[in-house]
Amino acid sequence: MASVRRVMGLLDRPVAISHGNHSLPLNTVQGNVQFEDITFAYK
Repeated sequence: MASVRRVMGLLDRPVAISHGNHSLPLNTVQGNVQFEDITFAYK
């Protein structure tokens, strides 16, 4: 149960994204993400 509390604590944190001093604009995103041999299970 402690691990669930820890995960929930991490998920509840505000997102802190630093854009830095020299950020470039992102106009178009191309490509894909592929997952292979991924499994998920819980009891």
